[in-house]
Amino acid sequence: WNQFDIVINMFTSFGYFPDNKTNKKAMKELVSCLIPGGKICFHLINRSYLLRVYKEKFWKETSQHYILNDSWYDHKTKYNFSEGTVISKKGKIEGKYRHKIRLYNRGEFTFLMKQCGLKNIRVYGGTDGSKFDSLKSSHPIYIGEKALSLTAHLN
Repeated sequence: WNQFDIVINMFTSFGYFPDNKTNKKAMKELVSCLIPGGKICFHLINRSYLLRVYKEKFWKETSQHYILNDSWYDHKTKYNFSEGTVISKKGKIEGKYRHKIRLYNRGEFTFLMKQCGLKNIRVYGGTDGSKFDSLKSSHPIYIGEKALSLTAHLN
């Protein structure tokens, strides 16, 4: 490992493992790919923002489909669960989906980053580099740097 200057994880592609222990292990693996001093970037949905605008049931329309979604949030585990059905405008069920994701707020995610050996953590409100706002930043950017020392964070 220790091969890359930078690792980028975009479009809320983190938090899909079944528990916090496995999510932490996944982050450690991503960090292990970095050279000492290398940087990692995460682009995640912000739980504080999402819960402010949360809808358990919603639907949306595309040019050819209706998408029906049913979601529920577990405040104890901090996982969000979603199930959906895609229906053609002709009335045929085209597909179904189901997923769960661990949602993080800024404090939890930066703490996890530190536990996994990252330092000099910066958080931006979005891809435009704006200032982070816990209630308004829907998809913040987290950037951390791999510690130079191999023993910096072995948790």
